[in-house]
Amino acid sequence: MIDPASRHVPFPTVTHLRGVPHVLNRLKRLWGTLGFLEYVQELTVVERDRDGRAGFPPAVVAEIQRIRDVMIENLGDMGLNAAELDRAYAMPGVAPPPAPTAAPTPAPAPEEGTIEFDWPEDVATPQKSVTPSLKTVPPKAAPPAYRPPRLKIDGELAATPVSTTAELIRLTSSRSEPSKRRIGEMLVDEGIINSRQLDKALERKAKERNKRLGEIFVQMGVATEEEITIAVARKLAIPFITLKEMQANREALALIPQEIAEQQQVLPLALHEGVLIVAVAGLRHTSIVNDLRFVVRRPIKVVLIAGNELKSAIAAHYQLPEGAADVEVLEFDTSEFDSGPTEDSRSGNHHPSDADLAQQTPVVRLVDKIFHGAIRSRASDIHIRPEENTFEVIYRIDGALIHQSSAPKSALRALASRIKVLGKMDIAERRLPQDGRIRISLDQMTVDLRVSIMPSIKGESIVVRIVDQNAGIRPISSLGFSDDELESFNHLIHSSQGMLLVTGPTGSGKSSTLYASLAEIAKREPNIITVEDPVEQNVPGITQIQINTVPGYDAARALRNILRHDPDVIMIGEVRDQETLRLAAESSLTGHLVLSTLHTNDAVGTISRLVDMGTPPYLIASALIGVLSQRLVRLNCPHCLEPEEISPAIRRSLKVGDDEVFQRGRGCKYCNQLGFKGRHGVYELLTVDPKLRDLISRKASAEQLRQAALLSGMRPLTENALRLAREGRIPLAEVYRVRLE
Repeated sequence: MIDPASRHVPFPTVTHLRGVPHVLNRLKRLWGTLGFLEYVQELTVVERDRDGRAGFPPAVVAEIQRIRDVMIENLGDMGLNAAELDRAYAMPGVAPPPAPTAAPTPAPAPEEGTIEFDWPEDVATPQKSVTPSLKTVPPKAAPPAYRPPRLKIDGELAATPVSTTAELIRLTSSRSEPSKRRIGEMLVDEGIINSRQLDKALERKAKERNKRLGEIFVQMGVATEEEITIAVARKLAIPFITLKEMQANREALALIPQEIAEQQQVLPLALHEGVLIVAVAGLRHTSIVNDLRFVVRRPIKVVLIAGNELKSAIAAHYQLPEGAADVEVLEFDTSEFDSGPTEDSRSGNHHPSDADLAQQTPVVRLVDKIFHGAIRSRASDIHIRPEENTFEVIYRIDGALIHQSSAPKSALRALASRIKVLGKMDIAERRLPQDGRIRISLDQMTVDLRVSIMPSIKGESIVVRIVDQNAGIRPISSLGFSDDELESFNHLIHSSQGMLLVTGPTGSGKSSTLYASLAEIAKREPNIITVEDPVEQNVPGITQIQINTVPGYDAARALRNILRHDPDVIMIGEVRDQETLRLAAESSLTGHLVLSTLHTNDAVGTISRLVDMGTPPYLIASALIGVLSQRLVRLNCPHCLEPEEISPAIRRSLKVGDDEVFQRGRGCKYCNQLGFKGRHGVYELLTVDPKLRDLISRKASAEQLRQAALLSGMRPLTENALRLAREGRIPLAEVYRVRLE
């Protein structure tokens, strides 16, 4: 986020706009740019066209116009270049300034040359060499030196939003000296990591010389890829941007083929006076850029961008919905496939075995395309669902099942055989469920695929869970807690003993919350042991145990053995039976912090569920220190926001006024026409205080417990979701979907 105070003219004080925070925040981000005037013009049109249905109140519209007038009066002090000023003065209601009495003296042309850089393993100061480059002659003075932003501003990553090619050119034409500080020092100074974590990462770096320090931080779960990217940007004085509504130049896109852009993860943005400006992810080695010089045969300038945004932008700018190219292969010619063994095999005709089918080239290519398409689409799951005469391939993207394609059922057997071979399952078994695990590499990412195959009356149903091992463990501050809830949750996970439960339905992000909690707890270097089925992520410095129920090694037995290993913190993947729950509760009373998950609807309902599982109320009251109930909501795509039409029934159910305006994603190429982009957690945190302990011991009803929890400060999950909707981050329909009655 750009701090509006850094502009030459400060952002005006507002009153009525505080009621529409999503508009206010965007106006602040765009303040001092041409995009500000364009956005204000869009807002005015929306208000006029909808005329009372979904428009802004008159007081808000008047305040927007007042801020616009301040911008127009000070256009000359906003740092716009000549082309942007011409466009601004061409807008309705913007009068050009009076003609000067004498033409200004043009600034001398800057010296030709651009900085080529190479990142050594420790990200040292880049080497410099001179090549033909941009000849930028600003109308009044040379562009100001690019000032690398802080790692975070007001808790948000300091990426520079870029809406137009002119903004991008101005940003890359600026120059600044690289920082002499090292990446690790920057992260420590910003409070993202501590000195102990830095020392551990350096120790791993000494053993794993082929990995960069930033990659190690991400794998340790102490920093995100975006945080490393902005640190690299500051180190090398390279702009770190977010593209917002900017469209890449077609001439630039034509210089780098789609195949190379996807393989190397690089996006050409603009071509200006012979110099190609490209975006790369922060953890990518600049050998990519050096290779591109041989492809395009011209100088290259670089801006950094977050890896997830880069992948989406590549798919969008090459006119390709994410994953669509990989799914086109599903419209295959079934004549390529051998149908496999049939019921008339007694005739003596030769039919290939399942193992032979799994090795056929068309089958191998089909399975690879399905997997690669899902990964590039950011899918969390792949569903291969059999029907009467066909089978369907469905991706789960941001929690929604998105149909990709259908194919003749004759190819399903070969497809299932190939997946069984990759997952090391019994290829001949088609009557019993099977589980397997596949590890593949794509675009320099290591991805784990958890496969489950189950027989049905229509054939074998296949579901594949996608786990990106390179994604790392998210910091707990990035999970979406409000400030007060984050403080309370941090207090709970740093307790010396007690049982903390994370609850919610399948796919609500419980495991991510637990891993983020463990990463936070690990900063004080306790002895942490986990019992999981399966182990979803490998965490350095933590002892992780995989349950194996076949020989009788279940969670309860593992928990008894764990207590002999002097643990400080125990994490149980899921409490599934009475014995495991009893052992976990008793362990939490003997100086251990126990974390686990449970399938319940809300935080208060967890207490009733524990009683139903046979745990005495007195034991629950003594052991339980907190319950976190959570759901995942889908975020609006920021590129296609529009006012949301809401039925009166939903407004009444959520107690929302008729005059409140909410936003939804219309659907565009950036979000694959879904209207959603990413997911966000909403929470309900119950902290067990002495009053609640007393009520639990006296077997109080669920309603009595809920009232006591609300009085002690618990904020309902529905209220937290409604806050996100009022900020414009999610539609009101998502609040209605995850609401808790």
